[in-house]
Amino acid sequence: FLKARYSWGKNGIATSLGWDWRYLPTSSSGSYYYIDGNDQVLSIVEPTRLVNPEYQWEKAIQSDFGIDLGLFGNRLSFTADYYIKESSDFLFEGSVPALAGNDPPTVNAGTIQNRGVEFELGYNEKIGDLKIHVQLTASHNKSEVTEITESISYITGGNVGTFGDSKRFEIGYEPWYFYGFKTDGLFTSQQQIDEHVNDLGRPYQSSAGLGDVKYLDIAGLPDSLGGGPDGLLTDLDRTYLGSPYPKWIGGLNITLEYKGFDLNVATYGQFGNKTLLAVSVRNDLSNTNKPDFYLNEAWISDEQPGTFPRPTVKDRNRNFSRVNDYLLQDGSFFRISNLALGYTLPQSLTSKIGISKLRVYVAVDNLYTFTRYQGMEPEVGGDYWGYRGQQWAGIDRAVYPKPRTILGGINVNF
Repeated sequence: FLKARYSWGKNGIATSLGWDWRYLPTSSSGSYYYIDGNDQVLSIVEPTRLVNPEYQWEKAIQSDFGIDLGLFGNRLSFTADYYIKESSDFLFEGSVPALAGNDPPTVNAGTIQNRGVEFELGYNEKIGDLKIHVQLTASHNKSEVTEITESISYITGGNVGTFGDSKRFEIGYEPWYFYGFKTDGLFTSQQQIDEHVNDLGRPYQSSAGLGDVKYLDIAGLPDSLGGGPDGLLTDLDRTYLGSPYPKWIGGLNITLEYKGFDLNVATYGQFGNKTLLAVSVRNDLSNTNKPDFYLNEAWISDEQPGTFPRPTVKDRNRNFSRVNDYLLQDGSFFRISNLALGYTLPQSLTSKIGISKLRVYVAVDNLYTFTRYQGMEPEVGGDYWGYRGQQWAGIDRAVYPKPRTILGGINVNF
């Protein structure tokens, strides 16, 4: 069979209003005091933040075009969807002058357009006593900021300790892309340090040493992504470093059944996204554990060369306190999320003891993860802290790894 589908919808997103009641005026006390005419110390009650009376939830309009296809008696099935989704009135913290005296209000300040495709391929077959079920899914999404309603050209976010802001929200790019410094390897000789100078012969990195990162001068205006070198290494040299969002997300599920035995394999993965090592390599957190590559792959000397910047506490070259492409890694992964093997006893045996079905099984959750990411957990998420969550996507704040769990049990039906 072949079926074509189309749908359109518009809805509000109430959860975008956040978990901390930012759409309501709130007050606090205890931060400031004054002494009245009777020499009594009185506490002052003040607004917690400025309130925006025009604050409203986000809205989403989505169109979807799809087809469903079944072949060979529906043993082979295929589903495909193409969607366009526009989310408007995106929520951010606004900007107010410091003399306002309170935290800024939340404002509706952006529009994001998502375009993408989703596929699902299924296969069902029975060969003698063997039953086979296979399901393959894949999706691709392109997200782009199309409007910022405040009178500014971009919004920064994703502040991480000594790094400062690591993200930008800017028209023409995916929301909250990574923004930082481009590098050109490590300094492995004093000659390389001496030769890294501008047209006037002045060093770009006067505090650099062997094993430090070599930063590139690309310059440009603050509101543009590059405009040519200007002989200085400043924040104007920060540029686009990649997206925290995967280009592809997919999964493969397989179920086999044979004479009472059943085997289930569930997998999923994401591919093409960048992840920022935001905590594990920070030099200001001297009492935290470091990942093994921080030392094992670091450049120490000519006799102990490496591909990662040298470990240092002072970090005068700011290897670990500037967002740079050395600290951004490929966050792609493919995970065997569940593997289960079971056996169902014949009903001719179980019915004699009043049981209609008895199945014993053993299963493993998070059996293995294939990834080149060097943090503890490639699936760092970031959709937390309510409406502010998306700016944290792809930032690894030492996310605890998913544990491998071995389970066993008996299912009994009477």
